[in-house]
Amino acid sequence: MKGLGANDVVLIRTTFDEPTRILNTKVTPELITYLKSRFYNAIDLYEDKAYKEQLLYACIQYIPALVLGFSHGTEISLLAQDGTPALDVGTAIWMNNKIVYLFACQAGKELAQALVDNGAKAVFAFNDVVYLILDEDNNPVEGYRETCLMVPKLLAEGYKVKDCYQATLNEYEKWIKYHEDKGNTLAADLFRWNRDHFILKGTGESSIGLSAYLFIGLTDVLLMANVLIWGIGNIALEAWRAYKAWKGG
Repeated sequence: MKGLGANDVVLIRTTFDEPTRILNTKVTPELITYLKSRFYNAIDLYEDKAYKEQLLYACIQYIPALVLGFSHGTEISLLAQDGTPALDVGTAIWMNNKIVYLFACQAGKELAQALVDNGAKAVFAFNDVVYLILDEDNNPVEGYRETCLMVPKLLAEGYKVKDCYQATLNEYEKWIKYHEDKGNTLAADLFRWNRDHFILKGTGESSIGLSAYLFIGLTDVLLMANVLIWGIGNIALEAWRAYKAWKGG
């Protein structure tokens, strides 16, 4: 079903090796649930759908305001499920008028600027390696989900790009201190590395706005509440009339 454009979010999520499998089975599924809870139409290009052709089709069909990439990257590309480019400097025009978040190594070096040069409103990316930080059980450490998903969650709430960026830097700082206080210096150092290589290109004043589906949903709730109140009011009125009749008045 074609969405309303500003309410559509396209995600591309790969699982072609262990880091991407962990990222997209243990971290990003929470984001899908969150977007749907906020009445966004999440178009999830996952695994066998995480390819260039599907990304182009989704951008044409839905005209999303926000595109999120969770995969490996290079200086000039975001990689598809088979390791080939799903998005690169040659297809940067696809991101015209969109806000883009690339949780992928290196994509902040050339690709991010190419996207902005081709009309993207803003691009969040990493200009070096971005580390997957795991505990001894191979699960993301405390704070990893929060730092990874803060930008798209805040954008879905209607925050401006610049505020999402600053809030994410602050969130990194919070978890750096948390892990330092716990004596987990390696995790703290890796959070610090990710923070220091997290960049923003484009217009800080841009935003995607709140989902129209949210307002549609709230309208439906208010309508149902109005019907319920009307029904209760009528029941009370009939009960009063019956009581008056019984009393002879």
